[in-house]
Amino acid sequence: MIGFRPKPSALFLERPRLLRLLPEEAGYVVSLEAPYGYGKSVLTAQWAAKLEADGWRVIWLALLEGDPCVALAGALGLPETAAWAVLLTALASTKTVVIFEDFENRSEVLEALGPLLKHNPGLVLLASRQALNAPELLRARAEGRLVHLGTNHLAFTVDEAVQLFGDRDSSAAWDRTRGWSLPLHLAALTGDVPDEQSFWEGVRASLNLHEWRTLLTLCSLEFAPLELFPLAPRLATIGLIQALEGGYRVHPMICAGVLQAYWDEARTALLGFGPQLPPLLRGQALANLRLLEALNELLESNTFDFARFIPEQVLRWDAMLPLPRGEHRGQQVGKSLCRVGQIDQGVALLLESARHSTISPDALLSGYKDAVFFLAQQGHFEQAQQLEHEGLRWLDAASAEMAGRFLHNCYTIYYGSGDWTRAETSLLRALTYYPESSPWRTISAGNLAIVRWHAHGDLKGLLAGRGLMLETNRTLSHANIPGDCLQLAELHFFLGDLPAARALLLEAVQFQYANPRWALEAEALLSYLNNDLDNFALLHARVSVWADEQLIGRVRFFWARSLRRRGLASLDVVSGDTAWERIERALALNNLAELGPVFDLHEPMELRLYDAAARFQIGREELQLEYLIALTQVREHILPGLIPLALLPRSRAELGFPYPILDVLASAWKQAIAPRLDEIPLLEVRVLGGFEVRLHGQAVTLTARPRDILLLLTLRLSRERIAEALWPDADTDKSRNNLHVNLNALRKVLEPWGLPTYILESGLTRANVDLWDLDRALASNDITAVQRLYADLAPEFHLDLIEDTRVNLRERTLEAVLEHATNSGEPAAAEAALEWLLDHEPSHETALAKLLELMIRSGRRFSAERRYRQFAEHLRNDVGLEPSPEIRRILAV
Repeated sequence: MIGFRPKPSALFLERPRLLRLLPEEAGYVVSLEAPYGYGKSVLTAQWAAKLEADGWRVIWLALLEGDPCVALAGALGLPETAAWAVLLTALASTKTVVIFEDFENRSEVLEALGPLLKHNPGLVLLASRQALNAPELLRARAEGRLVHLGTNHLAFTVDEAVQLFGDRDSSAAWDRTRGWSLPLHLAALTGDVPDEQSFWEGVRASLNLHEWRTLLTLCSLEFAPLELFPLAPRLATIGLIQALEGGYRVHPMICAGVLQAYWDEARTALLGFGPQLPPLLRGQALANLRLLEALNELLESNTFDFARFIPEQVLRWDAMLPLPRGEHRGQQVGKSLCRVGQIDQGVALLLESARHSTISPDALLSGYKDAVFFLAQQGHFEQAQQLEHEGLRWLDAASAEMAGRFLHNCYTIYYGSGDWTRAETSLLRALTYYPESSPWRTISAGNLAIVRWHAHGDLKGLLAGRGLMLETNRTLSHANIPGDCLQLAELHFFLGDLPAARALLLEAVQFQYANPRWALEAEALLSYLNNDLDNFALLHARVSVWADEQLIGRVRFFWARSLRRRGLASLDVVSGDTAWERIERALALNNLAELGPVFDLHEPMELRLYDAAARFQIGREELQLEYLIALTQVREHILPGLIPLALLPRSRAELGFPYPILDVLASAWKQAIAPRLDEIPLLEVRVLGGFEVRLHGQAVTLTARPRDILLLLTLRLSRERIAEALWPDADTDKSRNNLHVNLNALRKVLEPWGLPTYILESGLTRANVDLWDLDRALASNDITAVQRLYADLAPEFHLDLIEDTRVNLRERTLEAVLEHATNSGEPAAAEAALEWLLDHEPSHETALAKLLELMIRSGRRFSAERRYRQFAEHLRNDVGLEPSPEIRRILAV
């Protein structure tokens, strides 16, 4: 049947990047594969219009049903019974493009089109919503005659959306559609993304039954793991869902529209697929589709500890569900309340559920262990210890795993009160209960390392133990991740590794949904490291609702530190009576009396460290510094996060070794710098396309002669050659003296710490120079790097020696790129290299000749002729010449 061909319209944006991909020479087959609404017909119509302007005949057919041979014969004015030989002869009589739209993967149709695809005398385009599979298409691909465009090509880019919307903001519509053409166009016309039933019927028609049910299920999820949905790659290929790191998600616009149009069908699909989903995803999906009876059954099943991973979501789900709660749902809700700071209410619900008459010993002990943990965390040690005694009676009735976990949580009673010995005993006892394969062994072993950190200052053991805990908790218990990250980050902060500390703190904040309390404390330390004063007032308001004095004190501690670091008043911030606030008040007032007595060994190690550091900063007594160093087994390596480098005794250069090298350089402490010259970052020198010097990331300004000397040093010239080039008319002694004076001036700028680092007798060293990178790329024939690096050598310099080197470098580079293009077996790579060469040398006829030959071989004569005209115009305007006969013969013009 004759198909509907869209008329050219200003409403449809012309996209040159796509039209350039479509052939203009006979013999090619084009396959457009994308679901409904991706602009296949519009693109095809624009391409057909260009071909018609160049003398092509266009036959446009729709193949929703019927025989393609009959449809083609009718379009050619031939009898329905015409054989393929007759049809092909008719097609060959004039340049013809045959377009089949609404083409679906019907084997009998593809088989019928075999002769046309194999012996195509013109151009053929197949537009389909599904993947096409046919031997002749595979043959065309192997022979280089197939051009395939999918949704990744057809989707609008951000820049194209901007053109489509004109002066209006397109970002929201693009984010919702992810470039899906039809809804994006309609949004540009109407101001809103469409949701009409007919639109979604078109989407449904693009999919088979299994793909449709998969899409319905995916619409109930924010994220779908790769391994759970084998049909997801197909949906991603056709553009209905987004491929993410490790999984997929449905485009937000599609999700909202599909659920609105097919709500009941989506719920049925989820109930059918749901048991295959992991508990977290299943709960999320059931809640999103409000399948409340199934959601309640999931929470009561006691098969997964939702509260450990998503406490806030559990509370939202619970609010959706009817009362009364069963014992297992009650435990989930109780733990979730505790994790978001509602301790009293949460513990009461945990104990109510634990004492339920029908509950199992494991479930009972689970309730006790959680109640103990949260009470101890709030400092209610006596109440927690009473629950410990109650729980111990059930130890042998429960499983070994649950018994170990209960004992593990009991250690928090003694940890919180600073009784490191009893805390260690409780953890060691827990380790005797766990089965060998239990993942909780790692958690208890990690907490044992924490206890030994506080008791003995074993920092390395804590880094290792808590690091293993973090790895385990990333899969076992998201609720512990913020606490793991916070302590590891603070250790890295003490050691001076701020990038590692920031990365861990960002991870802690990312998991705030699982444990907001520790995430808030992590955010306070992160704000301090980032010097983000603006965030502290808001952060303080957020922590105040917790009624947790230690948490509030820690936030105020870091807030006051940030203020004091900037020289601002900080006393009003630390008005409370926590130990953390007293430390900062003492520092602000420079008054030891504010600190009170020295903390004993029952206090947490972090508190003792900050306290000892404050005492040294105020009193400046070396004996107090020794006490601080002796607190941990890493000794002076603990100092960078606690003591400013400038306060260290200058007679003890070894204490500067743990500090970041840039801080030591800034201090100009030569005795501390000398042993660490190899750690100093490379000098960055750019001489291609301009001249720029960066020292430790900061731009450096040089006066004329030192700048000339540094440029010549990048050419690896001897000092004699440099002196001769800069002072050609001076005698040898005079030029050497001039060089010596200017080298000293250069060193003062580049090596202000006073030790030879970059400029040695042998020349420039410890430098990253783009010219040296280009030389290496040329030597190894790394043309990608050559093209990325090359630019004129120091164009603002006019020394004869520089100009000669500049010309030589240009010739070497162009020759290397031309040789690469000549020998490349990849036409696209060769074409890109030639275009690059012509950008840098527009009059290069050899490069143009090779480029034109490539374009013609790929069926793009129109593009080749246009490129030739550009070259000829440049040649006439630039040098007053015409292209050579050899060039003209390539196009026969």
